[in-house]
Amino acid sequence: MTELQLEILFGGMGYEVQNVRIVEDIKTGESKGYGFVTFRTADEARKVQEMGVVQWNGRVLQLDRAVKRKTMLRILKQQQQQFAMSQGTLPVYFMAQSPDSAVPVLMEGQVVDIESMKYILRYNDYPKDPYSDKNPYNSICSRGDLLIPSNSSPSGCYDTKETDYSRAKSLMSEAISGPTYQGLPVFCWSHFKFPNKHVGLPNCYDFDFVTMKPKWQ
Repeated sequence: MTELQLEILFGGMGYEVQNVRIVEDIKTGESKGYGFVTFRTADEARKVQEMGVVQWNGRVLQLDRAVKRKTMLRILKQQQQQFAMSQGTLPVYFMAQSPDSAVPVLMEGQVVDIESMKYILRYNDYPKDPYSDKNPYNSICSRGDLLIPSNSSPSGCYDTKETDYSRAKSLMSEAISGPTYQGLPVFCWSHFKFPNKHVGLPNCYDFDFVTMKPKWQ
């Protein structure tokens, strides 16, 4: 979701949007998954907050008041545990803002189990996804090696780790090494010309998720 799309979403509801800012990573320029929407009055912000959720492009946006970072992290952790234990759903957070009553928007993905969580974390459908703008770097699991040859580089999403509440209590998780290949070519070092070989590393990364746990288990 872009800043313009957030402005159109709330402006179309009759609210006067003063400012929209999606926070980006300073080094990469990519969205960090949260931002802020500021409305003209605190009353408008309160009304948006009271809506609780809105639908956008087939997804549910959860609305709430922005709070200090440490408090928000604690709230998100509690929400994730509640979803996992009571609803069997894991929220994928995409935050945006609001006024002095800043309203962070949490965008829930279609995550209903671990397999769908893996799919979201490894998602990159840049040839068809309109929000990627045909750029393999503009996706959840980016692929710098698929950029045009002059800009291609072995960078982006190079591994993925996930767990759930029950396994986290036992210090267990699942991990996969290498860029995503969901509907995309497998990443291979042989596609690049480097002065030094990558000794000890596999050439192609077509691995599956593996379970990781402490040795004493």
